[in-house]
Amino acid sequence: MRIFEEISDERKIKRFGVLAHKLNTSYMMLTGRRAEDGIKIEELLVESNGDFNKYQEIIRKSLSGYYEVDFLDFSLLMGKFFGVYNMYCYKDINMDVRRRIINDSNINRDNTKELLETRCVEMYDYFNSKYQTSMKEFFTIISKLFVVRDDYSLYNSPVVIDLSYILIGNYLFLEDNNLSEGFIGCSKSIDYFSFVNNKLNNKRVI
Repeated sequence: MRIFEEISDERKIKRFGVLAHKLNTSYMMLTGRRAEDGIKIEELLVESNGDFNKYQEIIRKSLSGYYEVDFLDFSLLMGKFFGVYNMYCYKDINMDVRRRIINDSNINRDNTKELLETRCVEMYDYFNSKYQTSMKEFFTIISKLFVVRDDYSLYNSPVVIDLSYILIGNYLFLEDNNLSEGFIGCSKSIDYFSFVNNKLNNKRVI
C-alpha cells in the first residue's frame, strides 16, 4: 500500500511542485494521506493562479470556514506567522482561535521577525533551560522557519511546537487585553494558549 502512496506523492510533486515553490509552499504540504473531505493544498495552489496574495486570501477563507479541525490547520496557521508554508505536526487548534489568527492582518512575517529579534535572548534562555538547546541550534531552527523546507525537519520538533505556542499565546493575550504590542514571556504565552484553546474546546463539547 505504501508504494502506491509514494507514487501518488511523486506525481503530485511533479504536477504541482513548481507552483508550490512559487507560492512559498513546501512539497510536504502536497504529500501524505489526507481526509477525503479535508483541505487539499493542490486545489488552493491552482485556484490562486500563481498569485501569492490571492493564495493567502484563499487560505484565509478556507480556514475561516465552519469545521472542527483539519490536518493542515496548524501548518497553514504558522504560515501566517512566517510567510512560508511548511509541514508541521497535527495539532488541535479550535475553530475560534483558528479564525482569530487567520483573519488578523497584524500577524505576518515582518512582525514575527521583529518579535523574535527583540526577544531572542529571552527565548533562547527558555529553550536552553527546557531542552538544553545550544545557541547555534536555536538560531538554526529560527532560520528554517522563514524558508521553504522540502523535508520533515520541522515536523514534531518540540522546540518548533513550543515556539508556535508562544507566538499564538502571546498574540491571543495581547488581543484579549487590548494591547497593540508587547511580550508576556515564553511560559506565560504557552500557558495562555493552552488556557484559551482548551477552554473553548470544552465549551464546544458541552
